[in-house]
Amino acid sequence: KRMFSSKHTLLLVFLLGYSNSSDPDDSLPVYMRGINWNKVQEYLKEDLRLSDSVVPINYALDLSVNVRGHAGAKHSDFNGTATIYLNVIKPIDEIELHSNGLTIEKAGLVNSLIMSTPAGVSSISSNFERETITIHANRTIQPYEEFMLQITYHGVARMDENGLYENWDPKYNKSADSNGPFILASKNFPAGARFWFPCFDEPGKRATFELQVNHPQELNAYSNTDIQRTESPIIGRILTVFNKTQLMSTYQVALSVNHLQSHNLEVEGFQKVRLINSENTHNHLPSILDIYAKSINADAKYFFPFFLFFLSF
Repeated sequence: KRMFSSKHTLLLVFLLGYSNSSDPDDSLPVYMRGINWNKVQEYLKEDLRLSDSVVPINYALDLSVNVRGHAGAKHSDFNGTATIYLNVIKPIDEIELHSNGLTIEKAGLVNSLIMSTPAGVSSISSNFERETITIHANRTIQPYEEFMLQITYHGVARMDENGLYENWDPKYNKSADSNGPFILASKNFPAGARFWFPCFDEPGKRATFELQVNHPQELNAYSNTDIQRTESPIIGRILTVFNKTQLMSTYQVALSVNHLQSHNLEVEGFQKVRLINSENTHNHLPSILDIYAKSINADAKYFFPFFLFFLSF
């Protein structure tokens, strides 16, 4: 009989690999995810995908997060700057991308070619039902031009386990109203990425990601890749810079800011499985690793080829 209970365990697992799994929502077109469900029927005959005139190449995401119960923060929120390197395929004078629940503070277009005519942002509009914003340029941008779209924004961590959401360790907290230590974790599948950074939130629009997170010093930050370096910009804060990812979709991007420790798990068929556990499971870690390794190997066909979170108590 196992000497530990799942209700005392906080597990966070990153998976990356390949499998024969199918989309659990494959009865619904991919581009319908994220749409307000009460209006789905109205859109069934429409193609709601973003334009194919422009696609992302790389995202540079710079986040500064506050976590409730840490460093005096009364709630969990974040400020971010998303710099998106674009591939312009057809002439465009506007760029539509996904954003949901974010306050867009400003947006700009930066030309990578010094001799090119500058382009500016004339206005920003939003579409609540499509969960998008549209950046309107002051001139037409041609396919041969190299541009970056830079968006500065603010967001609040959610409580519904979608996007970048807030959770807590039950060892210290009996409810969400208690005072920490809280953690942040992301759940981007199927359409949660747009809740914490503006993006082209469609599986086919893959790109590389470079993420750096400014967070409370007593917490750790975890993402898809290993940490490249850490810095201490001010007292009480740490800047964690992650290595650049391989090509991936937005729903594959993962982030967690927490007080937990990380352990790597060898699982056949996956490049890396990172298990993050709470202190009260430390003595049972060998058994936990063995159980989850066997479980993942046995049920690999049900896992998707991306980084996946398991949060269980």
